[in-house]
Amino acid sequence: MCVEKLTFGFIKVDRLFKSERQREVNWPSFHNDLASIMARVDHATSHCLCSFASSYINFIHNAVVPSVFIDEHETFWNEHVKENPACLVYSKYSSLQSDSPRDYYFWMALYYGTLCNGIYFGSEQLKDELKFTSCELQTLGPKLFTAALDCLYRAQFMSYPDIRAIQVFCLLSTCFHAYGSVSLSQALLIQCIRIARKLGIDSSKTDSGVTFSSEIKRRLWYTLCLNDWLDQIDKPRFYIETTDLELPSLLTDEHLLHPESSGKVQFNDYSSVYYQRTMVSMALIKKRLFEKQSSESDTLEAWNKMNELRDSTISFYQKILEPTNDGILGYDYAKFLLFSSLSEELLDLGRRVLAIVGKQTWSAKYRSVCLEAALGNMRRAISPIPSYYRRHWIVTQHLIYAALTILLDMIMFPNLDSKKDKRSRLEQVESTFQVFEELEATHLPAKLGIALLPRLCKLVRFVIVDQRDGNTFEVESLKSLLDDLQFGISPDVDAVPAKTRPQYLRFGSPSSSSSPGTRSMNRATNYTDSISFDDEISKFISDTGWSEVLMNIFQPATSPP
Repeated sequence: MCVEKLTFGFIKVDRLFKSERQREVNWPSFHNDLASIMARVDHATSHCLCSFASSYINFIHNAVVPSVFIDEHETFWNEHVKENPACLVYSKYSSLQSDSPRDYYFWMALYYGTLCNGIYFGSEQLKDELKFTSCELQTLGPKLFTAALDCLYRAQFMSYPDIRAIQVFCLLSTCFHAYGSVSLSQALLIQCIRIARKLGIDSSKTDSGVTFSSEIKRRLWYTLCLNDWLDQIDKPRFYIETTDLELPSLLTDEHLLHPESSGKVQFNDYSSVYYQRTMVSMALIKKRLFEKQSSESDTLEAWNKMNELRDSTISFYQKILEPTNDGILGYDYAKFLLFSSLSEELLDLGRRVLAIVGKQTWSAKYRSVCLEAALGNMRRAISPIPSYYRRHWIVTQHLIYAALTILLDMIMFPNLDSKKDKRSRLEQVESTFQVFEELEATHLPAKLGIALLPRLCKLVRFVIVDQRDGNTFEVESLKSLLDDLQFGISPDVDAVPAKTRPQYLRFGSPSSSSSPGTRSMNRATNYTDSISFDDEISKFISDTGWSEVLMNIFQPATSPP
């Protein structure tokens, strides 16, 4: 089990967790619950959540133009909800639904998805303005996510190509790790790429310079590219292998909507699209290295390019004027996520370089950069920042990776630093535990982090910092780690039920959920059937010591060239 499998915990151990939010949907109960929820959502609540999601989160996915979406949100409430509140619940009949079903369902998918984003990211920030308790807010996100998906399906998006399907996917892409699954995300991504190509969104031949239409297409297309290129786990290939479409222009929304009255774009005007463009540059470095199968020369070249990209990003933020318009709302968050991502990629490449150049060269030329990147990500995550900064799933992933990097460095180079420095770094790692505790209810990597890192810290403190003797590896066993993670491992079963069991009419049989050839019906296995257990997991289910675990975690990074 290597570091990637721990940091991408959702992908690798999704089926091992006893997860309440991954239960199958009981549709009659779900529709009743959604109707009760929407009955309590008034205009003020709706506007609060949608404004937050559009203003603070949209730069991540570029699903909508924030001001345009909010204007249409107001039209929806003033002209439709006011006359017929039933249109807020997609399972109820309304004239809006009857007049144009597909348009209605696409709008409701976007609307529910925006509410979902508002709750997922802003529930803590907005709790005083919302008419729901903290416990209620925890259940609202998954229900709104499910409603958005169901509306997308009802809009028949696979039969009728429509750009709104891509917008819905981009909007929900920030919540798949919390409320959906990786396999569901990948399946929808494939469909949206197909739709984009059907509509010519990916083609430079249909690109007509800097227009509203061309810029919207570019933003959406490159959001699809990022979802593809940054996900290299459990995929046979990239779905978007090449693209010749120009990157979206660095336009403010004001210039995008009113180019004739906004004047010429100034070089120091901040555009939220900068986040997307920088992430694309980062993703292309990763993608090209992956395609070249991580050869030694290509790995070293990727390391240099990633450092250059981080340096140019630092330079950009030093020169750019902090925005005074609506762009300020996402400015600091975009900066936070960019440096978190760039630092994490440096750590990943640093580990690969270590396997090439060996410990001595790595210690002399690369160690200080990696330590600075890891410590920087930990400082950012535990600093006094708005709570929603940490909600994006990549932040927890990056934090685990940074903490593991510091601990691994102390194990690999126990004599390079003073005892004071080692103790200080260990305390910095321990200070991250509060973040994992805060997020473990909705972030599976956080659950992994809080179970794994305290044990590793105890081991490192005992052996490296305090330099005690004794077989400390056996003090903390893997069995207790698995207990803390609440692993619920199902036995491997045949996809075809035993011939003595029902083959097709399976419901209504109390014993079917536990019989051979079937899976428990209280699990959302339809999203995760394609994820098989790793061989390493099976080997680790015994009460073995940490020496085995550490070797399996760190051996790929510490092997000599």
